[in-house]
Amino acid sequence: MTNPTPNPTHADHHPTTPQLLSVNRTGREPLTFIGHVILVKAGRETGGKRKHAITIFHAMPDRYVTQIEFLTGYEREVSTSWVRTSDTRAGILDALLAYEPIADLIGYPDGEQFTRKQIRLEQELVLKYDELVSEVARELNITEKL
Repeated sequence: MTNPTPNPTHADHHPTTPQLLSVNRTGREPLTFIGHVILVKAGRETGGKRKHAITIFHAMPDRYVTQIEFLTGYEREVSTSWVRTSDTRAGILDALLAYEPIADLIGYPDGEQFTRKQIRLEQELVLKYDELVSEVARELNITEKL
């Protein structure tokens, strides 16, 4: 079994031959399926050591798996993996929009002197996540039609 980990330096080459994949989910058992990676996209770092990474899989026969990882290098924080499945490509965007990008953030210690820094950190993390969602939607050609 494979546990794909986003690697932005090798995000352009993914085998399209279906394989047995296992995707880790924080607080749950891994999700195992036959499929392949469609897209791996890592966001820009926030606060030096924090970023989100999104991996989209096509699961056989006609399902999509969206994995969102919060990756942190800070000792007080834990990297997490959030996974949702959908029947349509539009469901990928629904999953991305349902995710709360600061849910797993600890950030600065408690204290009045850190309040403004914490607010800025949260805003930056949300903005960079939103930018990442837009990039994923654009690359997968998921659009809102009027």
